[in-house]
Amino acid sequence: MLPATAVVLLVILASRNVHGAATTDRLPAAHDPLLGGEDTAVSSSSSSSSSSSTSSGSSSSSSSSSTRRSLVTGPTTGAPMVPCDFAIDPSAAAGDPARCRLQCDAASVGGAVPDVAVGADLHACLLAAPAGSMAGVNVVATSRVVAVSGTPPSTADWGFTLGANAVALRLRGVVNRAPLSYYGALVHCTHCADVDLGVTATSLYGAVASDAALAAAAAATAAGRDVGTGAVHLGAAADVDAAYVRCTNITGAAGWACLAMSFNPAQGLSARVREVQASATATYWPAAATACADFAGGGLLVGGGAVLVRPGSAYMAAGTDTCSAAATAAAVSVTFTGATPGMVSGNSGGCGAFLSVLGCGSVPVSG
Repeated sequence: MLPATAVVLLVILASRNVHGAATTDRLPAAHDPLLGGEDTAVSSSSSSSSSSSTSSGSSSSSSSSSTRRSLVTGPTTGAPMVPCDFAIDPSAAAGDPARCRLQCDAASVGGAVPDVAVGADLHACLLAAPAGSMAGVNVVATSRVVAVSGTPPSTADWGFTLGANAVALRLRGVVNRAPLSYYGALVHCTHCADVDLGVTATSLYGAVASDAALAAAAAATAAGRDVGTGAVHLGAAADVDAAYVRCTNITGAAGWACLAMSFNPAQGLSARVREVQASATATYWPAAATACADFAGGGLLVGGGAVLVRPGSAYMAAGTDTCSAAATAAAVSVTFTGATPGMVSGNSGGCGAFLSVLGCGSVPVSG
């Protein structure tokens, strides 16, 4: 049994994956109109468990016989599952619907219209896109905020952040040939407790190529926020059911490359990915790094690989690498199915090439 303030790390290295790269992970700054803090409790809670599990090994995936659900309301929140569709591809020609699209349809399920902050580059694209390319969302900001004391290595932002009222989502889309963003994941939701996910991310590239670039990213980020330059970040996740997650050729990522799921330790997390593909993804690993997780300074994370599962920064004690006293441990379950030989290969991360799982206290991890 580990003490309540301990950080438990489970690292599963996929077969044929490579050990050795990672970086940072934070969120938009405190004055971002969408955020009252990341990963606050949404509703309900899981019972704590006194057992613990930490392990490492070489496994490309876990299997499960469970069948995919078709939910009308979220199992955690009871809120209607609002369908949202997106496309981000800066390489597509101007006017091509594949270049940029963000559409939600809350009315069809009786849900709340999601608040969204849209990155400056994506917003400019949506304004020039065919009519209806941006629909069914409440745009509360036309840029995302991260810098407080410095300038990130890159100011490009083709991403979007769904706000605190988007707690139950059916999220589908494609991200292709886009620069990763220091203003948050390209597809980011801050409080999405219940998510039905399907995403394809290919040929994404980041600006982190040196320790100096990583330090600049950390210095330019508000304390207590998570800097992350990966493709998708599900904040306050409690129940994630993914039809598919396909990520290939992602380079220069920081913190994680493909998918991050951060959770409330008192609530726990149940995540199932029915089809997984992660190949040729790379997160930067600093030369001076001596530990997988470093939350000192309020959220800088090094060590994730293609997929990262961890407590939200709100539950980490400020300036330390331990969980806050208020963080209690509930079950964390992560299951992958449908991975065929070759679909999980060639990934690199400092503390897990394919999957890294961190938790607070005695966290049983299965899957």
